[in-house]
Amino acid sequence: MSEWNCEVIRDLLPSYLDEICSPSSRRLVDEHVRTCSACRDLVEQMRGTEIVSQQAEQKEIDYMRKVRSRFENRSRSLFLLFALVLAAGLAVLLWNYGDVPKELIYVIQPLLGAGACIAFFWEEQRQGPAGWKWLVGAASLAVTCGCVGVMLYSIQMIAAGRLPFDLQLQSLGPFVYRINWIGAAVQTVLFLFAAWRGMRSRDACPVLLQMTVLGGCVGLVQNSLLRNMSTVEEIYREWGTALAVPLAECVVMMIVLGTVSRWRRGKER
Repeated sequence: MSEWNCEVIRDLLPSYLDEICSPSSRRLVDEHVRTCSACRDLVEQMRGTEIVSQQAEQKEIDYMRKVRSRFENRSRSLFLLFALVLAAGLAVLLWNYGDVPKELIYVIQPLLGAGACIAFFWEEQRQGPAGWKWLVGAASLAVTCGCVGVMLYSIQMIAAGRLPFDLQLQSLGPFVYRINWIGAAVQTVLFLFAAWRGMRSRDACPVLLQMTVLGGCVGLVQNSLLRNMSTVEEIYREWGTALAVPLAECVVMMIVLGTVSRWRRGKER
């Protein structure tokens, strides 16, 4: 076989091995390597080198995935630890003083929301929401609406000169306070469950975490009003503004989540 033919074939080998050459060029290489032992050996050598290169590349990819997984697990574990410490601190405040200042709640909510985004947002979401997400979301929404509904109903009934729930006036405040406290406690449990389940299934939902954070903060804010306002008129006057702040913080966080999500999908394309 002439050296000229071998040089032409060797120039075609890279595209031949990558399977991007034309059918005619592929037939030419196949016919040549059947009769030329030197080029045939070169093809086998290049194939072996390619396999080794692919194996090394795959090992590097696997290593980077392990590093990323460890980083994500540590960040989520730290976030859950932060949430538990924060919940314990709030419990201590409630136990000793019976109240968490609403100004402190306004600071805590964006911290938890941002932490949830950082810890869980970059996890790849599965196609379609899981059943447990629907259940947790529905439970969180129901508890939030229940706490707000009881508070608003009580205010309106007292403003109309009537007592709701067949309670005495001195018993109404502690009753509503307990409802809000129970609601905040349930939201805390839902938040921790959603975070834990998201870590376990690697299918977290930052929006769901935002909902539970908002629900817990709503209950605490309402209790702060009950503890610090002396008349129904004061509570009613401050109630809308006090709840508007955590709601606005949640909306801003949702907008940020949506914006970053669209940017991420556009980048992946």
